Amino acid sequence: NKPPPPHRKHVPMTQTLTFFTPGTPRPQGSKRYIGGGRSIESSKHLPAWRKALTQTATLTHNHKPPIQGPITITAIFIFPRPKRLKNKTEPHTKTPDLDKLQRALGDALTQSGAINDDSQITTWITHKRYAHPGETPGAHIHLTQKETHMAHPYPHDDTNDDTLPDWERADRLERDHQEERYEIQKDEQ
Repeated sequence: NKPPPPHRKHVPMTQTLTFFTPGTPRPQGSKRYIGGGRSIESSKHLPAWRKALTQTATLTHNHKPPIQGPITITAIFIFPRPKRLKNKTEPHTKTPDLDKLQRALGDALTQSGAINDDSQITTWITHKRYAHPGETPGAHIHLTQKETHMAHPYPHDDTNDDTLPDWERADRLERDHQEERYEIQKDEQ
């Protein structure tokens, strides 16, 4: 008699998409009514920003089928550094609101074909800050999809510690992603 075949454990497939879009992040806010049944975006800069996000996501996703299922997005929006800061750092507490930056990103990901609809986004981990000296403003985006539900979208180290303030978790996630990008770049060389 032959022994039974070994049991194969099902390992959930993870799809990811990571990209950087340079530029000044712009909010997608309310639309303004202009008459004749028409309305336009309140921010005149939004169309160019959303187009840049859409193009970068499209190129990075490489025209593959849309990512399915629940999605977690980690986004770090980096704004131009004011001259008054010199070598100091301070939180970016001025407009635009973070939720309006998320709205523009969600729509751009849908338009790019990377996802079917921004309603798939079940978790947002976002942060906005001023650029460090010499850093390019823009948005670092990391999208993760899991075939099965995850208790924590990022189970490594202590970024899921509920006692940490949100900004500190975002900073730690950003540091982790910078390290991952560095390793990928190093491997490509």
